Amino acid sequence: MLTGRQTLAELGRALEDVRRDAHRHDTAYQNVVQDLARNELLRNRRLQALARLRLAQLEDGDPPGWFTALESAERRALELLEARAAEVQSLRERIDTTEGQIEELETLRDERHVKVDAAARELAETEARVQRALDQDDAYQAQLARCRELAQTVEQAEQKAEVAAEDRGEKGRPYEADPLFMYLWGRGYGTASYDGGGLFRLLDGWVARICDYEPLRRQYWMLNEIPQRLRGHAEGMVEASDAALAALAALEDAAATAASVPALKDHLAEAEAEQDRVDADLATAEDALRELEQLESKFAMGTDEYLQDCLRGLAEAFDAEADRTLAELAAQSPGAEDDALVRQLADLRAEHEDLREELKDYEAVRTQSVSRLHELENVRRRFKQHRFDDLRSSFGNDQLVRAVLQEFLQGAISGAGLWDTLRRQQRYRDVAGAWPDFGTGGFPTPGRRRRRTPGRGSGWHWPGGRGGGFRLPRSGGSRSRGGFRTGGGF
Repeated sequence: MLTGRQTLAELGRALEDVRRDAHRHDTAYQNVVQDLARNELLRNRRLQALARLRLAQLEDGDPPGWFTALESAERRALELLEARAAEVQSLRERIDTTEGQIEELETLRDERHVKVDAAARELAETEARVQRALDQDDAYQAQLARCRELAQTVEQAEQKAEVAAEDRGEKGRPYEADPLFMYLWGRGYGTASYDGGGLFRLLDGWVARICDYEPLRRQYWMLNEIPQRLRGHAEGMVEASDAALAALAALEDAAATAASVPALKDHLAEAEAEQDRVDADLATAEDALRELEQLESKFAMGTDEYLQDCLRGLAEAFDAEADRTLAELAAQSPGAEDDALVRQLADLRAEHEDLREELKDYEAVRTQSVSRLHELENVRRRFKQHRFDDLRSSFGNDQLVRAVLQEFLQGAISGAGLWDTLRRQQRYRDVAGAWPDFGTGGFPTPGRRRRRTPGRGSGWHWPGGRGGGFRLPRSGGSRSRGGFRTGGGF
């Protein structure tokens, strides 16, 4: 079994691995982009070298425009690449600084979590002592017995009211199918509310004799009256039960206050608030890092303005006509040097195509890596928001949790699948015999639904805060430390 804190540490280590993979892929991608820029520069230089060999053969002593364009494009490209390298270095420094801030915040978060755990444990142990004391308190036990008795009475009364309502629906159908009877019933015939006179009273009396109305009226009235009385009785018992629970809660509150439980709850809330503030700072730093990494990705993928301007300028300088003219001149020349340059240009073109294909492969891998990074960041953030790293939190099947995490890292499942597994495996365990199903927290309504005293919640600490999908022990479930079980058994 993994504790909540151990599981959070597993997620943290996995996040570090994924982030390292993303950086490694970015570096590899950046290397290919740089090779592509180097390829373009080498092609430019080979073209210039080839042109210089042929300039002496030209009748005009001035170099042609396309040759000066090659030289100008190279100078501009070198300036852009130098500026680009400086920007990449600056961006990497900002990323390193932000990662350092995140590491410091993670350390601070661990320190805050130690305080939260200590406060939660002190509160749980204090509540356990109070509950054990109440277990020996005669007045409390008498009131608890009264609440038990009333809870059973409420359940029985509501069951009887439901049965009577069903019985009334079934037995009332023959009466309601008789139009003469229902006419007289609707008129209130035979009761003080009947206001018919003269001929109407005479005719209604005749109808009553035909359908044997009077005995049917008494029976139908009783059929309707019984469910109403039973429902009223059940509602009265609910009120009495709620009043008894309120009295029981007052005894619990008094005992808890005497043991400083409210102060310990406030102390825990303050510790959790401090931890939440660190988590908020962490989220802000992680978002900032994500923005920087996205900017770095533009450089890694070669979509930044520096490289695009560089390649655009070189491409424009590689005039197709000049390229073809130089190749034709080289073919006509008896020398071997210019032929070698032409072959090198052909090799550089082939290398250029290979580099383009390599970039496509790296882009697919890198996109998947960045996607996993962001998904895992979101899973870990939700994990902390739901307080799954609470002192009492645990994950039943540690092998399954680790296996699913590994499948996520391998790309077999999504972040949503990982979160769903964590949510389903998460449980809360009793660390001090003080589960919040004690006393007022454990009385169910019919159908095993927990009923809260109007206007208040349970007097005991519920792990995980409000919501969060936590799973408390089942009613009547066993405790690992054999603590008090009054409420949980109803």
